[in-house]
Amino acid sequence: MSNTSPYIIGNSSAEDRREPRRILSVDALRGFSVLLMVFAAVIPFGVLPSWMYHAQSPPPLHHPVFIPGITWVDLIFPFFLFTMGIAIPLALDKKLSSGVPLWRLILVQLKRSILLAVFAIYIYHVNPRVICSVPDWKTWCLSLIGFVLLFPVLGRFPFRLSNAKQAILQISGIVLMAAYIAFLNGQGVHFSLYQSDIIILVLANVSFFGSIIWMISKNNFAFRIGFIIIFLALKLSAAFPGWVHNIWVYSPAPWLWHLDYLKYLLIIIPGTIAGDLILKAQKNPDCITFNKTYLTASVLVLILVVTVVAGLKQRIGAELFLFSVALTFFIRQLVLLKSGKGSLLAGISAWGILWLIIGFLFEPYEGGIKKDPATISYYFITSGLASFVLAALYIMIDIAGKKKFFNLLIDSGRNPLIAYAGLNNLVFPLLMLLYIKPLLDMIFTTPWPGVIEGAIITWMLALATRFFTKLKIYLTA
Repeated sequence: MSNTSPYIIGNSSAEDRREPRRILSVDALRGFSVLLMVFAAVIPFGVLPSWMYHAQSPPPLHHPVFIPGITWVDLIFPFFLFTMGIAIPLALDKKLSSGVPLWRLILVQLKRSILLAVFAIYIYHVNPRVICSVPDWKTWCLSLIGFVLLFPVLGRFPFRLSNAKQAILQISGIVLMAAYIAFLNGQGVHFSLYQSDIIILVLANVSFFGSIIWMISKNNFAFRIGFIIIFLALKLSAAFPGWVHNIWVYSPAPWLWHLDYLKYLLIIIPGTIAGDLILKAQKNPDCITFNKTYLTASVLVLILVVTVVAGLKQRIGAELFLFSVALTFFIRQLVLLKSGKGSLLAGISAWGILWLIIGFLFEPYEGGIKKDPATISYYFITSGLASFVLAALYIMIDIAGKKKFFNLLIDSGRNPLIAYAGLNNLVFPLLMLLYIKPLLDMIFTTPWPGVIEGAIITWMLALATRFFTKLKIYLTA
């Protein structure tokens, strides 16, 4: 969950081009993923249609089932992983080009991943429902304190601290975190390194190894495709007894690292390729004016996503494949009419088509696409869809300049750790202590109105995240 600064290439003046601006569409896609993750967590449990939940955990009991298909909920995590992949070259390219030694960058990335792992373990233990199965006002206060203690370790503020002061602040913060966990342990919260937020722990693993892969394959897409083939070979062979399986399941520190987590590099690596396309566009800026052709392309992307997700859930086979490929090629031709073959949009759409085709060709394998357990088709189809959604957001925000309609997404994407931790440790405690959540529960008593309540809570979280972002206060590893 990087707080690095992606950049924008678009319709800008010569003065603007001297210092590239932030690519707001990347922030918007990241924020969209985080807020959808929150929304999916707060909608009513077990009473809505199956397409409102993970395909492999349908209502009413949400027990795991191995039926093929995906829903919109299953796009959330891969979309976030894709933006993490984009952020890797945007964060590291300037440092490498300025002569920062490779070993130093590796150490920085290792430290960042360790901090993410600390965050994963800590945020699990200060979750109000881990502190107490039936939270009361003391529980909500304890969870708020837990949120505040994140800032000495992961906080970035508008004022600048020296490296020494930053190190002292972080070490002091880690000590405070440890002391607070010990206090909670005395209150009945059993601490274990093996209990952590699995999403953040996966991110800690793939961010480090994704950064290493990008650094050693910089400017070499073919080499990076080789890594995809390597991980595919590992995943396929690990399903059978033998030495590859033994390597796949071995971990010297199971609470921290599993080779199995690295399967998500099959989404991170496509994301780094999109990030490289953005870097290339910085050196040869696109001069694009928004027009109705681009608007049509953006609408067709929405149709593409809905069609693919619905079609896969309904188990439509060859017809869905042919329609999706034809639609993506048509979208690409619309883009090429106005931007040319060398443009950023042309590059992102071309790779998006490739990932979708690979994903569809793998779809019958492993009994059809699934998120749990994740199939090979899942990684590539979601990478392809993420590519096209990024292109649509780029058109609407960075070319058309409709930033004001996406501000909540953009600010949440700039501050994803606050958005992620803020639900359980900021918004819910405040809503409960102020008796707003019980009031909402009394107003929205049936399933679909409960979805409206979930949207309101998600909106409140987005506002809270934007508040911190506007103050230039971030949580970042």
